[in-house]
Amino acid sequence: MSAGSISSVGVPAETKIGEHRVGLTPQLAADIVSMGVEVRVERGAGDGARFSDAAYEAVGARLVGVDEAFDAALVLKVKEPNLEEAGRLSAGQ
Repeated sequence: MSAGSISSVGVPAETKIGEHRVGLTPQLAADIVSMGVEVRVERGAGDGARFSDAAYEAVGARLVGVDEAFDAALVLKVKEPNLEEAGRLSAGQ
């Protein structure tokens, strides 16, 4: 798999009530980091799925705030963005 022109991947925390999954597991984050892509994970994004911030850091992901998670070339979420989140997205994401 090639990263192509994707320089960064953002993983914001899910906001839908009852949604405990996360858009990217630490194992998959490690694979993406190994391709030279910066992985930005919102602090606490993996909590509901029982993935700690430390697990993401251990594989080379960077813990960030919500703004930086959405300010990535590719944003990974489980559920569709709500109106507030959609407002954070830019053309081409």
